[in-house]
Amino acid sequence: MLSIALPGVANGTFNVVAVTGEPLPGGGGTWVNPIGPGINAQGQVVIDNLGSHVVVDSGGSPAVLVGSIDNGPYALDDSGGLLVGVNGRRGGPASIAYQANGAGGLTTILPSISAVTSLGEDILAPRLDSMIAADSGRFAVLADIDAAGGSEKAIVIGTPAGTFDVLARPGPAPGGGTFSSFLTAGDINRADGALFTAGVDLPGQGVVNSVFVKHGGAALAPLFRVGDPTPDGGGTITGLGGGQINDAGDILVSATVDEGFGPTTGLFRTDTTAQSWFNVMEYGQPSPNGNGVIDRPYEWTLGDTGDVAFLGGIIRPDGGGLEMMVWDEGTESLTSLTPAGELSPDGASHFSDTPIRSPFGSQPTLNAHGQLAFVADLVDAQDPNNEFDALFFYDPDTGIREIVRRGEEIGGRVNLGIAYDPFDGLNHAERLTDSINEAGQVAFYYSVMREDGGSDAAAAVWSPWTPGDYNASGQVEQGDLDLVLQNWGRDTVANGIPTGWTNDLPDGLIDQSELDGVLLNWGGTASPDFSGASNVPEPGALVWSGLLLGLIRRPRYRVG
Repeated sequence: MLSIALPGVANGTFNVVAVTGEPLPGGGGTWVNPIGPGINAQGQVVIDNLGSHVVVDSGGSPAVLVGSIDNGPYALDDSGGLLVGVNGRRGGPASIAYQANGAGGLTTILPSISAVTSLGEDILAPRLDSMIAADSGRFAVLADIDAAGGSEKAIVIGTPAGTFDVLARPGPAPGGGTFSSFLTAGDINRADGALFTAGVDLPGQGVVNSVFVKHGGAALAPLFRVGDPTPDGGGTITGLGGGQINDAGDILVSATVDEGFGPTTGLFRTDTTAQSWFNVMEYGQPSPNGNGVIDRPYEWTLGDTGDVAFLGGIIRPDGGGLEMMVWDEGTESLTSLTPAGELSPDGASHFSDTPIRSPFGSQPTLNAHGQLAFVADLVDAQDPNNEFDALFFYDPDTGIREIVRRGEEIGGRVNLGIAYDPFDGLNHAERLTDSINEAGQVAFYYSVMREDGGSDAAAAVWSPWTPGDYNASGQVEQGDLDLVLQNWGRDTVANGIPTGWTNDLPDGLIDQSELDGVLLNWGGTASPDFSGASNVPEPGALVWSGLLLGLIRRPRYRVG
């Protein structure tokens, strides 16, 4: 599993990308209320600026302003394409629009009427609070379609090209019975997979909730339904909640199971073929740190590694609370990241009695490497009345790190509280707007103090690496220079070099860009030494070598 940060190294770098009242990058107005940031694999950030959506590079390049009506769901894919749901409360029915790679404006791809499905039927109205997205603008939405007997609700898969396919609709259901109800569009992944729960009318049984799954090009098929035995044979499924499917095809479902001792609520995960059934957690099982028993899960998320993160209710002798939990597929063990009363990573604070105050606004987000971002409350060890929120980063290989806490400075201004929001209010397009990307960058928003005593909203991106620190030692020094010279000209992907190499350059090659990253951020105690490398590039390629004395006196990466 990828590690891009080690315990004890420098606490990463911040780049402030938006502050209320400051000009938008590239002109065109000012930031009004920048909230709900999400970040894609390229480090591009999407921000809700009071109903308009702005895409800006985390390095500060000019933004692309995209106007929309009201505040609907939105998502930024890894190619820079922006998917926006336009909430029609201010001017008519809802619609869905897309902007490709920051070029031009929004193009409506699903208008409120006359969007023709592959079956030749018109889509009458998409339900935006049920919109989910995968990548390259692909989305699923619960919508009304124009059927022969009148409109009916169906799950529709759409693309920026304007093609729409009906995934499920009232009528015969795979495995028997007929579809009778769809509450949401469920979830989709980047591999043409889908998962949803629906009511199925079975002869002699009535309407029974069932989970259906589609893997890649395979046909839609039932996974399990209420009344079925659990795949491990230890009980019976008595109720089904929401579910997720990751890009590998693994599935996470909230379910109620009766194992002979009464119904138990928990999270259950299966692999792609549903041959392996993992019990992530169940109501009543002991908390990992022994401070009570787990009540029920609140918000949860499934990573592409198969790891699961969730907010777990804790029933303690002194009252209930919430704690952040992680289930690591590699060890198949449950860990509490925020055990009440235990020391936080800084050693001078401890997690409060209720580390997660609310399941809302603190939802965990996982990236493709099992790394996690979340907010929790801390208490000063010397002053129990001093309680404050903090943003955290967790890596399964290196543990938990504190990113920033209320009262600390970000970009030269004191933050008054971390308003971490991995998803915009109605946004169900979480796969594209996760607030942590594959490189471990975390996008978040917070409040900053004004000179008049008031506060403004701001958005920033935290990166767990120091630019040029390719060996993750916490300092840019000779070891990083040696790595660059020894691997000069190699392709990071083709040669299996860790993904961390591409943090500073998107082209994937170890070349002048990496060399610049080392020399511009040099922090070693001696001048760079080029003599010991086994594969020193041609002298003409080392265009910076004549400027070394000047470069090593320059300040390192500027915060803000």
